[in-house]
Amino acid sequence: MQRALDLLEIVAQTGEIGVTELANEAGLVVSTTHSLVRTLARRHYLLGVNGRYRLGPAATVLSAGWDPMASLSAIVAPVLDDLSAGAGHASTATVVVGRDARIIGFAQAPGPVTATAGGKTWSDPLALATGRLLVAMAHEPEWEAIVDRSHQLNPNPGVQPGWSVRRWLNELRSIQRTGIAVKTSRDPRAAAGIAVPIWARGGAVIASIGCSAPTFLVGDLVNDATLDALWDAASALSAELGCDEPPIPRPRLAPSQAAPNAS
Repeated sequence: MQRALDLLEIVAQTGEIGVTELANEAGLVVSTTHSLVRTLARRHYLLGVNGRYRLGPAATVLSAGWDPMASLSAIVAPVLDDLSAGAGHASTATVVVGRDARIIGFAQAPGPVTATAGGKTWSDPLALATGRLLVAMAHEPEWEAIVDRSHQLNPNPGVQPGWSVRRWLNELRSIQRTGIAVKTSRDPRAAAGIAVPIWARGGAVIASIGCSAPTFLVGDLVNDATLDALWDAASALSAELGCDEPPIPRPRLAPSQAAPNAS
């Protein structure tokens, strides 16, 4: 069973692969791999064309039945409580479903001043640090469409930065490279935020976790202490989801990111 699951994960990561390549990746002999592949294909977990295999409809049905809202909410709740208590800021966990950001967990800051979740579903994921992080890390083919939609939803630069599409794409590339998303605002009533990814087995980013505070507290929020607390929480959640080691090193804030000016 474990070997069959290993093969499915390798096929999912590569997209399409031959039996010999698959055997080499899995550390199995070709005859054993061929036998397992035949069984998986017979059960429709793999589809074979001209000696190469990709995920089949049975695997798709299983993945479609996974509900991140229900599955992850119970896991992230105690982590968010501990994160907010330790970092002193409100904390949020987010997934992207379609092109919407959905809040799956929220914990208030321990003191009298806190940011709010602002609603469960956000049609513009770029309005959240956690949403920006997920767009950057997991939705690259849709970047331009998501940025265009953001401009349509938020024509007021005070709500979103008045950035061009090119400026947004550069920002998303930077987030993808560093694993950190930082959001500030010119609106004093808005919230600033900082976010990092949560990985599952195989290195897929499936959610993000972030801390937020009113804009006037951005200096207390966007610093390496908050980032370290976030990274530790995200690493613990990732380990629960099968990713024992994050695929990128622990990040540090660049000078331009620490206590940034409103944008």
